[in-house]
Amino acid sequence: KEKAYFISFLVLETGILGVFASLDAVLFYVFWEAMLIPMFLIIGIWGSENRRYASVKFIIYTMAGSLFLLIGLILMAFLNWKLGGSFSFDIVSWLMLKVPSDYQYGIFILFFVAFAVKVPIFPFHTWLPDAHVEAPTAGSVILAGVLLKMGVYGILRFCLPVLPEASLYFTPAIIALGVIGVIYGALVAFAQNDLKKLVAYSSVSHMGLIVVGVMAGNMAGMKGGIIQMLNHGLSTGALFILVGALYERKKTRDMNKLGGLAARVPVLATFFVIMTLSSLGLPGLNGFVGEFLLLLGAFRHQWWIGALCATTLILGAVYMLWMVQRVFFETDRSGRPDAVADLSLREKLVMIPFILLVFFIGLYPSYIFDRIEPISRRLISATTIKATCLSVATHSAQPNPVKVMTDEHDPSRH
Repeated sequence: KEKAYFISFLVLETGILGVFASLDAVLFYVFWEAMLIPMFLIIGIWGSENRRYASVKFIIYTMAGSLFLLIGLILMAFLNWKLGGSFSFDIVSWLMLKVPSDYQYGIFILFFVAFAVKVPIFPFHTWLPDAHVEAPTAGSVILAGVLLKMGVYGILRFCLPVLPEASLYFTPAIIALGVIGVIYGALVAFAQNDLKKLVAYSSVSHMGLIVVGVMAGNMAGMKGGIIQMLNHGLSTGALFILVGALYERKKTRDMNKLGGLAARVPVLATFFVIMTLSSLGLPGLNGFVGEFLLLLGAFRHQWWIGALCATTLILGAVYMLWMVQRVFFETDRSGRPDAVADLSLREKLVMIPFILLVFFIGLYPSYIFDRIEPISRRLISATTIKATCLSVATHSAQPNPVKVMTDEHDPSRH
Protein backbone atom coordinates (compact mmCIF):
# COMPACT_ATOMS: atom_id res chain seq x y z
CA LYS A 1 0.00 0.00 0.00
CA GLU A 2 2.86 2.40 0.70
CA LYS A 3 4.25 1.82 -2.78
CA ALA A 4 0.85 2.42 -4.38
CA TYR A 5 0.41 5.54 -2.24
CA PHE A 6 3.57 7.17 -3.53
CA ILE A 7 2.92 6.03 -7.10
CA SER A 8 -0.46 7.75 -6.91
CA PHE A 9 1.17 11.00 -5.85
CA LEU A 10 3.78 10.79 -8.61
CA VAL A 11 1.08 10.21 -11.24
CA LEU A 12 -0.90 13.10 -9.76
CA GLU A 13 2.11 15.42 -9.95
CA THR A 14 2.78 14.31 -13.54
CA GLY A 15 -0.78 15.21 -14.49
CA ILE A 16 -0.49 18.60 -12.81
CA LEU A 17 2.74 19.44 -14.62
CA GLY A 18 1.22 18.27 -17.90
CA VAL A 19 -1.80 20.54 -17.51
CA PHE A 20 0.36 23.61 -16.96
CA ALA A 21 2.79 22.74 -19.76
CA SER A 22 0.37 21.65 -22.50
CA LEU A 23 -0.10 23.80 -25.60
CA ASP A 24 -2.24 21.13 -27.26
CA ALA A 25 -5.85 20.82 -26.11
CA VAL A 26 -5.86 17.02 -26.40
CA LEU A 27 -2.81 16.74 -24.16
CA PHE A 28 -4.36 19.27 -21.80
CA TYR A 29 -7.49 17.15 -21.52
CA VAL A 30 -5.55 13.89 -21.11
CA PHE A 31 -3.50 15.31 -18.25
CA TRP A 32 -6.60 16.96 -16.78
CA GLU A 33 -8.31 13.58 -16.63
CA ALA A 34 -5.15 11.77 -15.53
CA MET A 35 -5.13 13.75 -12.29
CA LEU A 36 -8.60 12.59 -11.28
CA ILE A 37 -7.77 8.89 -10.92
CA PRO A 38 -4.86 9.18 -8.44
CA MET A 39 -6.73 11.80 -6.40
CA PHE A 40 -9.77 9.52 -6.32
CA LEU A 41 -7.56 6.67 -5.06
CA ILE A 42 -5.77 8.85 -2.50
CA ILE A 43 -9.08 9.90 -0.96
CA GLY A 44 -10.87 6.57 -1.40
CA ILE A 45 -8.12 4.25 -0.13
CA TRP A 46 -6.04 6.29 2.31
CA GLY A 47 -8.72 8.68 3.54
CA SER A 48 -10.70 8.78 6.77
CA GLU A 49 -13.91 7.09 7.86
CA ASN A 50 -16.24 8.47 5.16
CA ARG A 51 -13.61 8.29 2.42
CA ARG A 52 -15.77 6.34 -0.05
CA TYR A 53 -18.55 8.91 0.00
CA ALA A 54 -16.07 11.78 -0.40
CA SER A 55 -14.13 10.08 -3.21
CA VAL A 56 -17.27 9.18 -5.18
CA LYS A 57 -18.61 12.72 -4.77
CA PHE A 58 -15.27 14.11 -5.94
CA ILE A 59 -15.15 11.92 -9.04
CA ILE A 60 -18.78 12.59 -10.00
CA TYR A 61 -18.38 16.36 -9.81
CA THR A 62 -15.04 16.47 -11.59
CA MET A 63 -15.98 13.95 -14.30
CA ALA A 64 -19.17 15.89 -15.01
CA GLY A 65 -17.11 19.04 -15.37
CA SER A 66 -14.64 17.22 -17.61
CA LEU A 67 -17.48 16.23 -19.96
CA PHE A 68 -18.32 19.91 -20.48
CA LEU A 69 -14.63 20.60 -21.09
CA LEU A 70 -14.35 17.82 -23.69
CA ILE A 71 -17.38 19.07 -25.63
CA GLY A 72 -15.99 22.61 -25.59
CA LEU A 73 -12.57 21.49 -26.85
CA ILE A 74 -14.10 19.50 -29.72
CA LEU A 75 -16.27 22.46 -30.74
CA MET A 76 -13.21 24.72 -30.74
CA ALA A 77 -11.37 22.26 -33.00
CA PHE A 78 -14.33 22.28 -35.42
CA LEU A 79 -14.34 26.07 -35.38
CA ASN A 80 -10.63 26.07 -36.13
CA TRP A 81 -11.39 23.87 -39.17
CA LYS A 82 -14.27 26.12 -40.25
CA LEU A 83 -12.46 29.42 -39.77
CA GLY A 84 -8.82 28.44 -40.18
CA GLY A 85 -8.95 25.49 -42.56
CA SER A 86 -7.54 22.80 -40.27
CA PHE A 87 -9.03 20.56 -37.59
CA SER A 88 -6.54 21.50 -34.92
CA PHE A 89 -6.33 21.29 -31.15
CA ASP A 90 -3.40 23.72 -31.03
CA ILE A 91 -4.22 26.24 -28.29
CA VAL A 92 -1.89 28.85 -29.81
CA SER A 93 -3.78 28.73 -33.12
CA TRP A 94 -7.06 29.15 -31.22
CA LEU A 95 -5.76 32.45 -29.88
CA MET A 96 -5.62 33.74 -33.46
CA LEU A 97 -9.23 32.82 -34.23
CA LYS A 98 -11.99 35.41 -34.34
CA VAL A 99 -14.74 33.20 -32.97
CA PRO A 100 -18.22 34.55 -33.87
CA SER A 101 -20.31 35.78 -30.96
CA ASP A 102 -22.99 33.12 -31.37
CA TYR A 103 -20.43 30.37 -30.88
CA GLN A 104 -18.52 32.16 -28.13
CA TYR A 105 -21.36 32.21 -25.63
CA GLY A 106 -22.13 28.50 -25.83
CA ILE A 107 -18.50 27.37 -25.74
CA PHE A 108 -17.74 29.77 -22.91
CA ILE A 109 -20.49 28.22 -20.77
CA LEU A 110 -19.03 24.76 -21.40
CA PHE A 111 -15.53 25.86 -20.45
CA PHE A 112 -16.63 27.89 -17.47
CA VAL A 113 -18.70 25.11 -15.89
CA ALA A 114 -15.75 22.72 -16.22
CA PHE A 115 -13.33 25.14 -14.58
CA ALA A 116 -15.84 26.41 -12.00
CA VAL A 117 -16.17 22.87 -10.62
CA LYS A 118 -12.42 22.67 -10.16
CA VAL A 119 -11.96 26.11 -8.53
CA PRO A 120 -14.60 25.51 -7.01
CA ILE A 121 -16.98 28.45 -7.45
CA PHE A 122 -20.31 28.61 -5.63
CA PRO A 123 -22.58 26.62 -6.19
CA PHE A 124 -20.19 23.92 -7.51
CA HIS A 125 -18.23 23.81 -4.25
CA THR A 126 -19.98 21.09 -2.24
CA TRP A 127 -17.47 18.35 -3.08
CA LEU A 128 -14.54 20.30 -1.62
CA PRO A 129 -15.20 20.21 2.16
CA ASP A 130 -15.88 16.45 2.08
CA ALA A 131 -12.78 15.80 -0.01
CA HIS A 132 -10.58 17.85 2.34
CA VAL A 133 -11.95 16.30 5.51
CA GLU A 134 -11.59 12.71 4.32
CA ALA A 135 -8.31 13.02 2.38
CA PRO A 136 -5.00 12.26 4.10
CA THR A 137 -2.90 15.27 5.01
CA ALA A 138 -0.73 15.10 1.90
CA GLY A 139 -3.83 14.83 -0.29
CA SER A 140 -5.34 17.93 1.31
CA VAL A 141 -2.12 19.87 0.77
CA ILE A 142 -1.96 19.02 -2.94
CA LEU A 143 -5.69 19.63 -3.35
CA ALA A 144 -5.59 23.08 -1.74
CA GLY A 145 -2.16 24.09 -2.99
CA VAL A 146 -2.36 23.13 -6.66
CA LEU A 147 -5.54 21.41 -7.86
CA LEU A 148 -7.89 24.27 -7.03
CA LYS A 149 -5.66 26.70 -8.92
CA MET A 150 -6.04 24.70 -12.11
CA GLY A 151 -9.62 25.90 -12.43
CA VAL A 152 -8.52 29.54 -12.43
CA TYR A 153 -5.65 28.64 -14.77
CA GLY A 154 -8.20 27.15 -17.18
CA ILE A 155 -10.18 30.40 -17.12
CA LEU A 156 -7.00 32.36 -17.86
CA ARG A 157 -5.86 29.92 -20.56
CA PHE A 158 -9.14 29.36 -22.43
CA CYS A 159 -11.98 31.66 -21.41
CA LEU A 160 -10.35 35.10 -21.40
CA PRO A 161 -7.98 35.02 -24.41
CA VAL A 162 -9.86 32.57 -26.68
CA LEU A 163 -13.42 33.78 -25.98
CA PRO A 164 -12.97 37.44 -25.02
CA GLU A 165 -16.39 38.78 -26.01
CA ALA A 166 -18.20 36.07 -24.07
CA SER A 167 -15.86 36.67 -21.13
CA LEU A 168 -16.90 40.32 -20.98
CA TYR A 169 -20.56 39.43 -21.48
CA PHE A 170 -20.61 36.92 -18.61
CA THR A 171 -18.35 38.93 -16.29
CA PRO A 172 -21.22 40.32 -14.14
CA ALA A 173 -22.67 36.85 -13.56
CA ILE A 174 -19.28 35.32 -12.73
CA ILE A 175 -18.38 38.14 -10.37
CA ALA A 176 -21.77 37.71 -8.67
CA LEU A 177 -21.02 34.02 -8.09
CA GLY A 178 -17.57 34.93 -6.79
CA VAL A 179 -18.98 37.47 -4.33
CA ILE A 180 -21.58 34.97 -3.12
CA GLY A 181 -18.79 32.43 -2.62
CA VAL A 182 -16.71 34.95 -0.66
CA ILE A 183 -19.50 35.68 1.81
CA TYR A 184 -21.01 32.19 1.89
CA GLY A 185 -17.68 30.45 2.52
CA ALA A 186 -16.85 32.81 5.38
CA LEU A 187 -20.27 32.47 7.03
CA VAL A 188 -20.31 28.67 6.81
CA ALA A 189 -16.78 28.55 8.25
CA PHE A 190 -18.18 30.07 11.45
CA ALA A 191 -20.38 27.01 11.99
CA GLN A 192 -17.56 24.46 11.75
CA ASN A 193 -16.04 22.60 14.66
CA ASP A 194 -13.78 20.43 12.48
CA LEU A 195 -10.47 22.19 11.81
CA LYS A 196 -10.12 20.76 8.32
CA LYS A 197 -13.64 21.69 7.31
CA LEU A 198 -13.15 25.25 8.57
CA VAL A 199 -9.99 25.65 6.49
CA ALA A 200 -11.81 24.08 3.51
CA TYR A 201 -14.64 26.62 3.66
CA SER A 202 -12.11 29.41 4.02
CA SER A 203 -10.71 28.15 0.70
CA VAL A 204 -14.14 28.56 -0.90
CA SER A 205 -14.15 32.17 0.29
CA HIS A 206 -10.59 32.89 -0.86
CA MET A 207 -11.03 31.28 -4.27
CA GLY A 208 -14.22 33.27 -4.80
CA LEU A 209 -12.24 36.47 -4.22
CA ILE A 210 -9.56 35.32 -6.68
CA VAL A 211 -12.21 34.74 -9.37
CA VAL A 212 -13.63 38.22 -8.75
CA GLY A 213 -10.15 39.67 -9.20
CA VAL A 214 -9.25 37.95 -12.46
CA MET A 215 -12.65 38.82 -13.97
CA ALA A 216 -12.58 42.47 -12.83
CA GLY A 217 -10.85 43.55 -16.03
CA ASN A 218 -7.99 45.60 -14.59
CA MET A 219 -4.34 45.07 -13.78
CA ALA A 220 -4.76 45.27 -10.02
CA GLY A 221 -7.34 42.48 -9.97
CA MET A 222 -5.46 40.29 -12.45
CA LYS A 223 -2.10 40.57 -10.69
CA GLY A 224 -3.75 40.17 -7.31
CA GLY A 225 -5.54 37.03 -8.49
CA ILE A 226 -2.38 35.44 -9.84
CA ILE A 227 -0.22 36.16 -6.80
CA GLN A 228 -3.04 35.22 -4.42
CA MET A 229 -3.21 31.77 -6.01
CA LEU A 230 0.40 31.30 -4.93
CA ASN A 231 -0.27 32.80 -1.51
CA HIS A 232 -3.34 30.66 -0.89
CA GLY A 233 -1.44 27.53 -1.84
CA LEU A 234 1.32 28.35 0.65
CA SER A 235 -0.87 29.45 3.56
CA THR A 236 -3.65 26.90 3.26
CA GLY A 237 -1.29 24.06 2.39
CA ALA A 238 0.76 24.83 5.50
CA LEU A 239 -2.39 24.99 7.64
CA PHE A 240 -3.41 21.53 6.44
CA ILE A 241 0.05 20.20 7.33
CA LEU A 242 -0.25 21.65 10.83
CA VAL A 243 -3.81 20.39 11.28
CA GLY A 244 -2.55 16.94 10.25
CA ALA A 245 0.29 17.15 12.77
CA LEU A 246 -2.20 18.14 15.46
CA TYR A 247 -4.48 15.24 14.53
CA GLU A 248 -1.60 12.76 14.82
CA ARG A 249 -1.05 13.91 18.40
CA LYS A 250 -4.63 14.39 19.66
CA LYS A 251 -6.52 11.97 17.35
CA THR A 252 -9.23 14.58 16.83
CA ARG A 253 -9.88 17.72 14.81
CA ASP A 254 -12.92 18.73 16.84
CA MET A 255 -12.23 22.15 18.36
CA ASN A 256 -14.65 21.35 21.19
CA LYS A 257 -12.21 18.66 22.34
CA LEU A 258 -9.09 20.78 22.06
CA GLY A 259 -7.70 23.73 23.98
CA GLY A 260 -4.71 24.97 25.92
CA LEU A 261 -2.16 23.62 23.45
CA ALA A 262 0.00 26.74 23.14
CA ALA A 263 1.94 25.95 26.32
CA ARG A 264 2.42 22.29 25.41
CA VAL A 265 3.32 22.64 21.71
CA PRO A 266 4.80 26.16 21.42
CA VAL A 267 6.53 25.61 18.06
CA LEU A 268 3.42 24.14 16.44
CA ALA A 269 1.34 26.97 17.92
CA THR A 270 3.76 29.61 16.61
CA PHE A 271 3.74 28.20 13.09
CA PHE A 272 -0.05 27.87 13.20
CA VAL A 273 -0.50 31.49 14.27
CA ILE A 274 1.85 32.76 11.54
CA MET A 275 0.01 30.82 8.84
CA THR A 276 -3.36 31.93 10.18
CA LEU A 277 -2.26 35.58 10.07
CA SER A 278 -0.95 35.00 6.55
CA SER A 279 -4.29 33.55 5.48
CA LEU A 280 -6.28 36.49 6.83
CA GLY A 281 -3.98 39.05 5.19
CA LEU A 282 -1.85 40.62 7.92
CA PRO A 283 0.42 43.40 6.51
CA GLY A 284 3.99 42.17 6.15
CA LEU A 285 2.90 38.65 5.22
CA ASN A 286 2.13 37.28 1.77
CA GLY A 287 -1.65 37.26 2.10
CA PHE A 288 -1.84 41.04 2.48
CA VAL A 289 -0.24 41.68 -0.91
CA GLY A 290 -2.74 39.60 -2.86
CA GLU A 291 -5.84 40.61 -0.92
CA PHE A 292 -5.01 44.32 -1.17
CA LEU A 293 -4.73 44.15 -4.96
CA LEU A 294 -7.80 41.93 -5.28
CA LEU A 295 -9.91 44.38 -3.29
CA LEU A 296 -8.45 47.31 -5.22
CA GLY A 297 -9.34 45.61 -8.49
CA ALA A 298 -12.86 44.87 -7.22
CA PHE A 299 -13.36 48.49 -6.11
CA ARG A 300 -12.15 49.77 -9.49
CA HIS A 301 -14.62 47.49 -11.25
CA GLN A 302 -17.60 48.52 -9.08
CA TRP A 303 -17.30 50.11 -5.66
CA TRP A 304 -20.12 48.04 -4.18
CA ILE A 305 -18.49 44.80 -5.35
CA GLY A 306 -15.33 45.84 -3.57
CA ALA A 307 -17.34 46.65 -0.45
CA LEU A 308 -18.98 43.22 -0.45
CA CYS A 309 -15.65 41.48 -1.01
CA ALA A 310 -14.11 43.48 1.83
CA THR A 311 -16.36 41.60 4.23
CA THR A 312 -13.99 38.65 3.80
CA LEU A 313 -11.34 40.61 5.71
CA ILE A 314 -13.60 41.08 8.72
CA LEU A 315 -15.27 37.68 8.66
CA GLY A 316 -12.00 35.89 7.91
CA ALA A 317 -10.23 37.57 10.80
CA VAL A 318 -13.04 36.63 13.17
CA TYR A 319 -13.33 32.91 12.36
CA MET A 320 -9.60 32.32 11.90
CA LEU A 321 -8.59 34.04 15.14
CA TRP A 322 -11.47 32.36 16.95
CA MET A 323 -10.12 29.02 15.72
CA VAL A 324 -6.64 29.82 17.07
CA GLN A 325 -8.08 30.92 20.41
CA ARG A 326 -10.19 27.78 20.84
CA VAL A 327 -7.42 25.37 19.90
CA PHE A 328 -4.37 26.93 21.53
CA PHE A 329 -5.30 29.45 24.20
CA GLU A 330 -8.55 28.40 25.85
CA THR A 331 -8.64 25.89 28.70
CA ASP A 332 -8.43 22.24 27.66
CA ARG A 333 -12.06 21.12 27.42
CA SER A 334 -11.28 17.47 27.96
CA GLY A 335 -10.55 18.16 31.62
CA ARG A 336 -7.54 15.83 31.37
CA PRO A 337 -4.62 17.78 29.89
CA ASP A 338 -2.16 15.23 28.54
CA ALA A 339 1.43 15.48 27.40
CA VAL A 340 1.66 16.34 23.71
CA ALA A 341 4.87 16.17 21.70
CA ASP A 342 5.84 19.30 19.83
CA LEU A 343 6.88 19.29 16.17
CA SER A 344 9.75 16.95 15.39
CA LEU A 345 12.87 18.09 13.53
CA ARG A 346 11.51 16.61 10.29
CA GLU A 347 8.23 18.51 10.67
CA LYS A 348 10.07 21.74 11.45
CA LEU A 349 12.19 21.34 8.31
CA VAL A 350 9.01 20.87 6.28
CA MET A 351 7.48 24.07 7.70
CA ILE A 352 10.51 26.38 7.49
CA PRO A 353 10.29 26.91 3.67
CA PHE A 354 6.62 27.89 4.05
CA ILE A 355 7.50 30.41 6.76
CA LEU A 356 10.35 31.90 4.71
CA LEU A 357 8.20 32.26 1.59
CA VAL A 358 5.36 33.85 3.56
CA PHE A 359 7.69 36.60 4.81
CA PHE A 360 9.64 36.91 1.55
CA ILE A 361 6.54 37.52 -0.59
CA GLY A 362 5.02 39.78 2.05
CA LEU A 363 8.12 41.99 2.33
CA TYR A 364 9.45 41.77 -1.25
CA PRO A 365 6.44 41.23 -3.56
CA SER A 366 8.06 42.99 -6.52
CA TYR A 367 10.08 39.83 -7.20
CA ILE A 368 6.81 38.06 -8.09
CA PHE A 369 5.13 41.08 -9.69
CA ASP A 370 8.00 41.60 -12.14
CA ARG A 371 7.37 38.10 -13.46
CA ILE A 372 3.58 38.12 -13.63
CA GLU A 373 3.06 41.65 -14.97
CA PRO A 374 3.76 40.88 -18.68
CA ILE A 375 1.24 38.03 -18.86
CA SER A 376 -1.28 40.01 -16.81
CA ARG A 377 -1.04 42.95 -19.19
CA ARG A 378 -1.32 40.70 -22.25
CA LEU A 379 -4.39 38.95 -20.85
CA ILE A 380 -6.19 42.23 -20.12
CA SER A 381 -5.20 43.86 -23.42
CA ALA A 382 -5.89 40.83 -25.62
CA THR A 383 -9.27 40.22 -24.05
CA THR A 384 -10.38 43.83 -24.49
CA ILE A 385 -8.99 44.38 -28.00
CA LYS A 386 -10.25 41.08 -29.43
CA ALA A 387 -13.69 41.55 -27.90
CA THR A 388 -13.96 45.07 -29.32
CA CYS A 389 -12.82 44.00 -32.81
CA LEU A 390 -15.27 41.09 -32.84
CA SER A 391 -18.08 43.34 -31.68
CA VAL A 392 -17.41 45.85 -34.44
CA ALA A 393 -17.00 43.13 -37.08
CA THR A 394 -20.34 41.53 -36.24
CA HIS A 395 -22.15 44.91 -35.83
CA SER A 396 -23.14 43.94 -32.30
CA ALA A 397 -23.29 46.23 -29.33
CA GLN A 398 -19.81 47.24 -28.34
CA PRO A 399 -18.93 46.06 -24.82
CA ASN A 400 -17.70 48.54 -22.29
CA PRO A 401 -13.93 48.82 -22.70
CA VAL A 402 -11.81 47.47 -19.92
CA LYS A 403 -9.35 49.99 -18.65
CA VAL A 404 -5.77 48.78 -18.63
CA MET A 405 -3.91 50.48 -15.81
CA THR A 406 -0.65 52.14 -16.60
CA ASP A 407 2.32 51.74 -14.33
CA GLU A 408 1.58 55.08 -12.65
CA HIS A 409 -1.80 53.77 -11.50
CA ASP A 410 -0.65 50.29 -10.56
CA PRO A 411 0.15 50.16 -6.81
CA SER A 412 2.19 46.97 -7.15
CA ARG A 413 4.80 48.92 -9.12
CA HIS A 414 5.66 51.13 -6.14
